[in-house]
Order: sequence, then C-alpha cells, then structure tokens
Amino acid sequence: MAGKRRSTRDDERLRALVTQASELDADVRFEDLRGTSRRAGGLCRVRGRYIIIVDRRLPVKERATVLEGQLERLRHRLAGARETAGAASAPRAAAAGPPPG
Repeated sequence: MAGKRRSTRDDERLRALVTQASELDADVRFEDLRGTSRRAGGLCRVRGRYIIIVDRRLPVKERATVLEGQLERLRHRLAGARETAGAASAPRAAAAGPPPG
C-alpha cells in the first residue's frame, strides 16, 4: 500500500509542476526521448513560447524531478529577460531628459 500512496503523491507533485509551468506560460510535453538524446528532458523556445520536454519513459518521481529542474531554468531565464528589458528601457528614459515642468 505504501508504494501506491507514494505513486499518488508523485502524481500529485507532477500535476502541480505542470500547473506551475502553465502559470509561467510554458507548455510541458512528455515525449519518448529514446535515441534522440542522453538527457531526460530540456527547455527550449519555439516561436516565442517556452516548451519543457520530459522523457515519458521515466518513472513519475523522476519525471517530476526533471520538470522541477527545467522550471527552475525557466524562472532564471524569465528573470534575466525582465532584467534585460528593464535595463534596455532605462537609457531611453534618461536620454529623453527631465519631464517638462
């Protein structure tokens, strides 16, 4: 019975991570990565949309672990993009001069 309970907990964790990805506007795909890579998953961007790919052959617990790692990478990228966007807009604002007064 403990194995079943653990599996259910792992399933719930995986579902929660997929929901987090969706909230970050990313798609999660579970694909058979056999023969394509030695990795268990990865993060890519296609047509402006982030996609997290996880090897579906992995046990649920490992899929969740891989997804968790890729979500962390995505958060890091998104934070970097926000910082870059903020830095890019700052010089334009400064170059415009003080507001009329």
